[in-house]
Amino acid sequence: MNARPRHLLALVAGAFAFGFGGGAAAQAPAGTQPTAIGTFKDWSAYAAPVKGGRICYALAQPEPQRSRRRSQAAPREGAYFFISNRPQEGVFNEVSVMPGFTLKPNSEVDLTVDGDEFKMYVRGDGAFMSSNEEQAKLVQAMREARRSIRVVSTPTRGRAVTDSYSVSGIAAAVDKINQDCRAAAPKTR
Repeated sequence: MNARPRHLLALVAGAFAFGFGGGAAAQAPAGTQPTAIGTFKDWSAYAAPVKGGRICYALAQPEPQRSRRRSQAAPREGAYFFISNRPQEGVFNEVSVMPGFTLKPNSEVDLTVDGDEFKMYVRGDGAFMSSNEEQAKLVQAMREARRSIRVVSTPTRGRAVTDSYSVSGIAAAVDKINQDCRAAAPKTR
């Protein structure tokens, strides 16, 4: 992620924050680009201003897959694992996956973290947790994980695809977005 082009990050942030991830309140001012707020081993953290506040997210790309033809294959373009905060909408540690292809409608995405299994529902080109409780369990499991996160998703055409995401740096990246995008203190009268 260290040498990732800025325009790609802006595209990813736009697709995520303002497309399938954000609500109507998450409208970015024209020309706004995310700002890197930290790199934590295999995870990076970003922030961007939005109408009514700010969005912060941690993201990682899949680990390169080994193949018989090459020692390592390049990561698939547009594939990301996100954890985001949108305090102005009351959203914290929202987990989502963009596999880099159109997902099969009505399918599920399976995640495995150190033997714990989780299911995500599909919406458009992304996958999300169905409840805040399961999402909190998943984030905690990822923070404590010793092995990669395994994600199995099914494209519109074709067979299931398995991606692995490193957990190296995930706890520090989540701590950073929680620090930089936390809930505002309630107003007193």
